[in-house]
Amino acid sequence: MTTQHILLTALGKEKRCTVYELHGSTVEEPLAPLALLRLLPQEARPNRVLALCTNVAKKTTWPTLADGVRTILGIEAEPLDIPDGRTEDEIRQIVEIAAAAFPEGVKLTLDLTHGYRNIPFITYALALYLKSLHGIEIRGAYYGMVEGVTPGEPCPIVDLKPLLELPEWFHAVRVFRETGSTGPLAGLISPLAEVLRSEAKAAGDSRDLHQIAGNATKMRDGLNQFSFAYESGMPLELGKAATLLAESVRKLPLAVTNRLPLSGGLAKLLQSELDPMAFASAPKWSGKWKTKVAIDEPELSRQATLIQSYFNRNQLPLAAGLLREWVVSWLLNRYGKSARWWSRDERKPVEQRLGALQAALATDVGPLLSDEQREWAQFWKNLSDLRNTIHHHGMREDALEAAPPTVAEIQDFWNRIKDGTTELPSLGGGRGTLLITSIGNSPGVLYSALLLAPPDRLLVLCSPQSESMIAEATHNAEYKGESVRIVVNDPYKGFGELPRIRNEAERSLFDADCVIANLTGGTTLMGLMIQQLVEASGRFSRPSRRFALIDQRPRAEQEAQPWVKSDSHWLDKPEGDDHADN
Repeated sequence: MTTQHILLTALGKEKRCTVYELHGSTVEEPLAPLALLRLLPQEARPNRVLALCTNVAKKTTWPTLADGVRTILGIEAEPLDIPDGRTEDEIRQIVEIAAAAFPEGVKLTLDLTHGYRNIPFITYALALYLKSLHGIEIRGAYYGMVEGVTPGEPCPIVDLKPLLELPEWFHAVRVFRETGSTGPLAGLISPLAEVLRSEAKAAGDSRDLHQIAGNATKMRDGLNQFSFAYESGMPLELGKAATLLAESVRKLPLAVTNRLPLSGGLAKLLQSELDPMAFASAPKWSGKWKTKVAIDEPELSRQATLIQSYFNRNQLPLAAGLLREWVVSWLLNRYGKSARWWSRDERKPVEQRLGALQAALATDVGPLLSDEQREWAQFWKNLSDLRNTIHHHGMREDALEAAPPTVAEIQDFWNRIKDGTTELPSLGGGRGTLLITSIGNSPGVLYSALLLAPPDRLLVLCSPQSESMIAEATHNAEYKGESVRIVVNDPYKGFGELPRIRNEAERSLFDADCVIANLTGGTTLMGLMIQQLVEASGRFSRPSRRFALIDQRPRAEQEAQPWVKSDSHWLDKPEGDDHADN
């Protein structure tokens, strides 16, 4: 089925034989649309003609147009009866009558020469409406310059199509500036690249024209890459796309100067948006180019600009997700590890440190934190909660129908980080290795544990009966450090004591640099409590190792001679060691 290609024209009340010129060819006709039909190349001629006609035009110029269209194209022109357009209501009627005549997906050529002076404005607005909302392709918008022409010279027919495209460029740049989306711009560049390529081939494969077409193609691809990186919240990929796209934009006027008015101004507007996103010093793009980028102060600043734009545009999923990663990168820079920002081995410990501070806030340790520790803990909690809520698309019991008030708190604290008015405080620790163990009826278990893993501090779970044995065991092991004891009132069935035991141990776990745990000794329940304390230490990001003691001597001998070091078996590898260590 042949696609409809419609010529829309408007008729006035006068006609005059005039010589018209288009693309170097001339023809004499009483009406400009008839001259246009004769001067257009065969492949560019419409297969349907619509004419806006007032009552006066229907009687004066319509018969001439109808006869001419019948002669030139061999089809019948179709009149669209309209009012004179002397009032706002009549102008509305003209637009609606014309719009209703166009099915979606057709091609449209406009002739704006005749009709009342308001007709060019009406058809201009109509064309923008049809193109933007009905998918109609504008093939051309022609105007016959019948006034101001030197006597004896032909009246040129000029194509005003670039003026119809100009608002779309304005809109596309505005969308980019307001939302970061480059989709509309890519949609405009893509057909331009095709036209330029066709012109290059028609000119005998002109090298210069092919180069211009290539620039347009690179810009189209760059716009698509920029859009993907921006909408995915990937700052490094965006930096590359912005850097390469900025190079293409600088060459944009070469490709469109003769086709689009104000192209230089549009390019400057676009450039002003790209520059803050581009790398200050671009790496070579070969191989794993991202590993060549250090997250230094300039790069952190560039990424912060992107995050702020997400906040300004209310794009909270992107803002929250990237800000969380930015904080980790910022800390890596403070720790002198910005060159390996991409390594999970480097990022994970930082995330764990922040998570440990957040965890401490929610425990009995919380009131003991410094003001700065609490502020950081609350900031990380707010940011993590926002990120998780949004990235899980609200799949929670509570509704989130507007940006939560924590967004402002998050931004305020983030500004303090950027301004250098806050630094990450100590996240606990600092008091050395903590040994946690239980003691039952045999003090030899505690004695052997102390000899196997001499700690800086000691945490002992004991029963009311075994509590008195702690001092004797530590004395014989020559342990002189600090000891904390937690009494388990019912060491056999006291499962309800688990929360209390954990709460009483939290301060010791938080203060520790690392935790060593003995899982043997005491009752089965006490061993389960020790395991829970090991897991609790993980909330504070404390590295831990567990071991078991093995004493194969008869029970009577163990009780008679408790101060003999038992054999041991380590259940965990030392941190940083990939080999088992028993």
